Amino acid sequence: MKRNLLLAKRVTGIVTVTTLLWGQAAFAQVTVQEGTAAAEAAVASKSGVKALQAPRSRFPDVGADHWAVKHVAKLAIQDIVRGDDQGRYNPDSPVSRQDALIMIVRLLGLEDEALANKLEVVMPIEVRPDAKPYVVQALDSKWIDLGRETNIALAEKSKPWGDQPATREWVSRVVIRALGKTAEAEAGSDGAESFADAGSIGSDYIGYVSEAVKLGIVTGFEDGTFRPAATVTRAQMAAFLGRSEKYLAQPNAKVRKGVFAGWKDTLTMRVYDESGSLQEWRIGQEPQFYDEQANSVSISTSDLRPGHPVYALVEDGVAYYVERLSAELQTKKTEGKLVELDLNTLNIKLATADNQQLTIQLDPNVIAVNTDGAGMDIALLPKGTVVSLEQVVGIPGAKPSRLVVLQLPLNKDLNGTVENVNLQDRKLSVRTSSGVETFPLSDTVSIFAKGKPLEAERLGQGDTVVVAVRDSVIESIDVLKQVVEIVETGKLVLGGDKLLTVERADGTYGTYAVADNVKTYYNGVQLRYTDLLEGDQVRLEISENKINKIEIIKRNLTVIRQVTILSYSDKDKVLTVKRADGTPAAYALTDSTVLQYNGQTIPLAQFGTIFANGKRVDLTVNASAVMQVKMSTAYEGTLFRYDSQTREITLQDAADGEYVTFKLADYAYVRIPGKSSGSLSDLQIGDEVRVQLNAAQDRVDSVIVRREIVYRVADLKKPLYAGATPSIVVMEAGSGATSTYLVGSSVKIEQAGRTGLTFDNLKTREPVALRFLGDTLESIVILTPVRGEVTAVDAASGILSVRTSAGEVKQVEIKGTTRIYRSGSVLNSLSQLSPGDRVEATLDPEGNAHMIVFTAESRTVTSYDRNTGVLKLARKTLSDTQTDYVFLPGARIHKGGEEYHPNFLMQNQSVKIYVWRDEILELERT
Repeated sequence: MKRNLLLAKRVTGIVTVTTLLWGQAAFAQVTVQEGTAAAEAAVASKSGVKALQAPRSRFPDVGADHWAVKHVAKLAIQDIVRGDDQGRYNPDSPVSRQDALIMIVRLLGLEDEALANKLEVVMPIEVRPDAKPYVVQALDSKWIDLGRETNIALAEKSKPWGDQPATREWVSRVVIRALGKTAEAEAGSDGAESFADAGSIGSDYIGYVSEAVKLGIVTGFEDGTFRPAATVTRAQMAAFLGRSEKYLAQPNAKVRKGVFAGWKDTLTMRVYDESGSLQEWRIGQEPQFYDEQANSVSISTSDLRPGHPVYALVEDGVAYYVERLSAELQTKKTEGKLVELDLNTLNIKLATADNQQLTIQLDPNVIAVNTDGAGMDIALLPKGTVVSLEQVVGIPGAKPSRLVVLQLPLNKDLNGTVENVNLQDRKLSVRTSSGVETFPLSDTVSIFAKGKPLEAERLGQGDTVVVAVRDSVIESIDVLKQVVEIVETGKLVLGGDKLLTVERADGTYGTYAVADNVKTYYNGVQLRYTDLLEGDQVRLEISENKINKIEIIKRNLTVIRQVTILSYSDKDKVLTVKRADGTPAAYALTDSTVLQYNGQTIPLAQFGTIFANGKRVDLTVNASAVMQVKMSTAYEGTLFRYDSQTREITLQDAADGEYVTFKLADYAYVRIPGKSSGSLSDLQIGDEVRVQLNAAQDRVDSVIVRREIVYRVADLKKPLYAGATPSIVVMEAGSGATSTYLVGSSVKIEQAGRTGLTFDNLKTREPVALRFLGDTLESIVILTPVRGEVTAVDAASGILSVRTSAGEVKQVEIKGTTRIYRSGSVLNSLSQLSPGDRVEATLDPEGNAHMIVFTAESRTVTSYDRNTGVLKLARKTLSDTQTDYVFLPGARIHKGGEEYHPNFLMQNQSVKIYVWRDEILELERT
């Protein structure tokens, strides 16, 4: 038989002789080398000691506080690493290439296969006889390349190739190839480029070092270096292999994973395995208990609590090593207000925030604590107590075993001032001497001011109040002093220094005194009191019979567009113009007249300099004054008509709703968001546009469309240094194409019901609407998707009902168009959805629906990384490249009625996922 990658021959009688030589060599070299099975037998034979029943896990030179003790113990129990003839591990000794390969062969469970190979092999690289079958196995498995290693051996004259110390970059390459990650390693090197000495990593190693870093198998040093040529010690090798174990396709037969369920007795632990079956493991004589996040710090049995995910090494029902995979209990929390508690049945009834009533049975051993962890008597909790029930997930049939008291019912009176009134959520915030306190309003709350009933709508910030809180709910409010006692609206009839008269909507009149410090506002801008005009629609805030604040709601204004300046008198402040119909007119300007030029306000003294004769302007006037003079350079509004024959375009002006028609220049161009080159034929009636006039102000030379486009956030790139501009990478749901945009300080971040948002409020994998004016990004609107299972479809009414992962059924009301992305197709009818579909439904600011349908697939779990949140699934086919997935916010992970945390997903579990691209909305264990 001829080996395809080695120079090998089968010669009668030689195989047996070679085998004996290997065995003899192993007896002769049981010193500081990685022990083989033959060597271990030799040690036992020479010492006269029979083989121990329990696997070895401790070495005298690897103390309990050694940084690698956990990894050494774990590998020793699995017979992956062994000691020397003195029983020592020699953690600080360098590991040779051949011994590194022996360990890796054992890690992969291939030792029997390697030793079963009875071929006589001639190799150009020199190794110990006992290591030869392991090296042959590594060559045959393509972990190392014979030609490459031969060249390395030829360059090294001091020692045989196998005796040379293994370097960090060499071990990284071999381990990654052994784990089947060659393709990933050769695809990139970004994980290693952050090291200060990245340039010293060999070009044929850097991809493997990068992949080993990404997987957490190797790390750098505190000084930011990797030290690729540094020798790997036996302790470091144990750590490398211990971290690699999670990526094995076929773990060691002793490996078990599950969820700790509790102690049957002091020596027997109970664990739900990956199939959900309850197992009982006895504890070995010298059990090893560790936490995954620490290399050397052991934990006690009392640190294990029901619900902790665990990894164990078990043989014949005995656990010799137990590792807690997460210190945090994965719990399902249910919050609500205590309605009733039956101590006999342990049934508790809660009223939730969405006004549902839930009845839940508590665990017989339930404990009650406050938010500080101090114990409380559950029998003494009064009705109205706000509690959180914590139920461990991953344990079939588990009931809430922990009740956290979030807030006991409060009975108190608040003396202070109103900070905020939220009538939508029916909450009132009051500022007292100790701070701001917020409580819900009772449905029957009574509000009085000076002995008379007062509507809640009349409460205002700064009002002095006494608030009665009973059982954490506001039952009554006594208003001692109102900042605004009366709110009056009407049309300004007559205004003077001391009195102001308005005509109410019912035709009656009201006259009020004006406070000396009255404030006047229009469109959020503070004006002078003398800027009020007859006919203004105003809102008056009155306290102590005086007007303290005037807000101009609407002005009776007329916009006269495209008038041509004939002359302006600085002395008289008189502007003479020619109207569009050719008739002349004269207007008096005042110091209150606002002059606008290209978005800037110009002082009246500079009028003649900027607004030259012959220029066209728009005048905003009322019956008695010119309010604004604006240079006619651009107009914004809604496209009403486009006539390609006359080349005229008509807008409904955004400022006053009037229709304005313009001639188009012969060279007029169009800029449309999302299109590299637009034309007039691309314009749609109803488009929001800005038209830019030419220098002569008589033709439109550009039409810029404002549009919102819904994307999905693919990435967010924060600036690397102060003063730099962040950017957003967005993906189009249909094509998957991505685009990158700078998010400068002028770009607004918006979301319905929220203010003060910044770039940090954006999240990846969430839908957003980008609002563009042409190719200029103006704002980013954060959208709120509804994700879950479709329960009903009413295509006629445009209503979709979706049950979320929390069990709440939400209705999505569609007021515009519908776009559905399903399996690469784009559909446009709600009727193409069915109950049972898993969807993400998003409404854009215009009420248009954008929906993604998640496809059901049956897959097998490979691993879950709790640090990165990446779920690895086995390939569907050999050509399948998609193996890495992430869970969307609110994703449901369950088996039947039991909810799970992704930490409890185990290797080789069969699952059904609902997926779109690499995003999982729902996972069901099958």
